[in-house]
Amino acid sequence: MITLGHLKERLAPFTKTKEADKVGVVYFRTGLQVSRFANSSIHQHLSDENQVIYFRVLLDGRMGLASTNSLDEQNLKETFKKALHMARLKLDIRENKVIASFKPLKAFAGVNFEKTVRASSVERG
Repeated sequence: MITLGHLKERLAPFTKTKEADKVGVVYFRTGLQVSRFANSSIHQHLSDENQVIYFRVLLDGRMGLASTNSLDEQNLKETFKKALHMARLKLDIRENKVIASFKPLKAFAGVNFEKTVRASSVERG
């Protein structure tokens, strides 16, 4: 399981970089479970988990965005560099649009009901 401390350790260096004026990092983790029933019992079950990390950088009035689903250090570095590259390619937006603020977000441990998540097939039926 990925802890908040582990995420901060992996992602904090990107927010402190001097390569961009501002950096925003967003991490989403989702889980999905679906059971299909036939003859009043489960005959197929699917469980899927995914994560996405978004890097949003502001560089000289231009914003770049890139995402990945890997917390691998090399992959994070490459994705961050892609966000920087995207910002360099864009037009200066300071005169035309309001730039979304980079406010710190609090960690949110979502709506996860452990009893439901860990339910056996007998309990689901």
